[in-house]
Amino acid sequence: IAKIDQRRKKYPFPKLHNYRMGAISYSEIWKEMIQSNLKERKKISGLGSDRADIIVAGSTIIMALLDIIKAPNLVISGCGVRDGIFFDYYRKMEKKDVVIPDILAHSTRNMLNFYKADEEHAHQVESLSLDIFDTLRDRSEFTSRDRKLLSVASQLHDIGITINYYDHARHSAYLVENARLYGLSHREQMICAVLVAWHGGSRTKQVRRYYGQFLDESDWQRSRRMGLILALGEAMEFTQSGIVLGLREKLIGDLLKIRMICRVHPEQELRVMAPIISALEKEMNIKIELKIEIIQERSTTGETTRLLN
Repeated sequence: IAKIDQRRKKYPFPKLHNYRMGAISYSEIWKEMIQSNLKERKKISGLGSDRADIIVAGSTIIMALLDIIKAPNLVISGCGVRDGIFFDYYRKMEKKDVVIPDILAHSTRNMLNFYKADEEHAHQVESLSLDIFDTLRDRSEFTSRDRKLLSVASQLHDIGITINYYDHARHSAYLVENARLYGLSHREQMICAVLVAWHGGSRTKQVRRYYGQFLDESDWQRSRRMGLILALGEAMEFTQSGIVLGLREKLIGDLLKIRMICRVHPEQELRVMAPIISALEKEMNIKIELKIEIIQERSTTGETTRLLN
């Protein structure tokens, strides 16, 4: 039924899991099902001919449930009984709770492992990006949900390298768009794909043309800002050598002060960060003051020296 609804509405995202369908739309399609014969049902776009004979009984049960509970809409699940049986068996075998506490974090981690991404790099970029996000949160009216989306995007931003290193941001966006990420609406999954696409400098017009049907102007503004935050977080980890140990930020009016705690001077990172900082300043109407603090350990004495640039 949901696939029929998507075809009729020319829904641009061919994914059923978490698809939301209004009760009125469902009722209209159900009435058409019960009023048509088998031959007519086989011609309905979105309905497989092998299900044309049983669709009436199954859809009538759902229609009765909608009538009883007065639900305004229904959310489609792409998972079935087999998925439940597998997870029940697997979680018990691993001696873990059957109910996964955070299904979004769990499915994101699965994606990260499946594409054999550099987990250490992914989590470092996530940590740096979320630090910057938290400091700028009130300034941009970001929500806790936005933070989750940035977390997912920053962890999966490099999975497209599996396909091709060059232009991997575009490949990563496609994989995120079509990933089995549970706990996200279709719109939220599109936002994650946009953030991943933009972190590599994909052209704004291309991204908007592809994902424009899902997002409104408010979504685009927040996505631009979060995309720049992700790009800055990755730039701080440009050499993937863990040079940046942490950040200390403070927002004073329109001035964002960032102190980068580093093992050595981040020469390459600073070069890549410069244009991103300029773009973020322009986008959020702020000034960014950057200072480098280098921590050096003497191997013989274990003493720590702090140098401030």
